[in-house]
Parts: sequence; structure tokens; C-alpha cells
Amino acid sequence: MSTYPPPTGEWTTGLCGCFSDCKSCCLSFLCPCIPFGQVAEVLDKGMTSCGLAGLLYCLLLHAGVAVVPCHCIYTCTYRRKLRAAYDLPPEPCADCCVHMWCGPCAISQMYRELKNRGADPAMGRQPAFSLSLTSHCRFFLKSKYYHIIKKNWRTVKYG
Repeated sequence: MSTYPPPTGEWTTGLCGCFSDCKSCCLSFLCPCIPFGQVAEVLDKGMTSCGLAGLLYCLLLHAGVAVVPCHCIYTCTYRRKLRAAYDLPPEPCADCCVHMWCGPCAISQMYRELKNRGADPAMGRQPAFSLSLTSHCRFFLKSKYYHIIKKNWRTVKYG
């Protein structure tokens, strides 16, 4: 039985739990730049776009294949951000090692973790204030003050 929200301090799925979300699993193995870009956009709170992060990952992946796997260093920084945000342990080993030896699994796990905690990476960065702002707008539209302002606006506007 799962609890919502998931408790901080523990991962909601394991590193090899890819098949609990087949979409993220397939994307992470076939085109890892897409789910990584989505994860980066959410973790950076919209400061980095999905496309930019995905493109940079792709460039580092192909540029570093011959010499040094640069993409591992880039992706492990986002794993650290995710762990810091939810107080997650460095399991099963250090972040860079996880991305070095099992990059697609690590990206899929980060994607699933955000999704399980209510921040769906496929939806992009969702502003934290949107729900409260919407409820305040609904309250205002139902209030008597809205109707008074609306009535006075018509009087001022049309004379």
C-alpha cells in the first residue's frame, strides 16, 4: 500500500525498477535526452528548458564517447539535486557511478521519482502558485466585490 506523499529519505522505486513505468523505461533507453531534459527542467524549476538540457546531454553523450563520458558528470549533478530535494540516500552507490554504469536506468529512476512525488516531468515545470491563484480567482469572481467592480467599470467605461 503506497502513501501519498511518499516519505522523504527513501526512493519510491529502485534503480532497476524500470518496468514499473514502461514509458519512461523505453524513452530512457531509446532516446535518453528527452526524459533527462524533462527531469532537468523540473529540478531547475523552469530555469533550464527541456530542449536545452536534452540537447546538451545529447552533445555531451556523443562528444564524450571516445574520450571521457562527460554526460555522466552532467547527469549526476541532477541526481544530486533530486536527492537533496527529497533527502534521498545515494543508493546503490555514488551518483556519478550510477550514471556511469547504468545511465538509462538512473534517468528512468529520476523520472519515476519526480512523477511519484507529484511533479510529472512530461508536463514540464508547473508553477507552485497555480492552484492557490486559481482558487483565489474563483473566490473573487463569486464575491460581491467582483460584481460591484464590474458594475462600476461599465458605468465608467460607457458613461
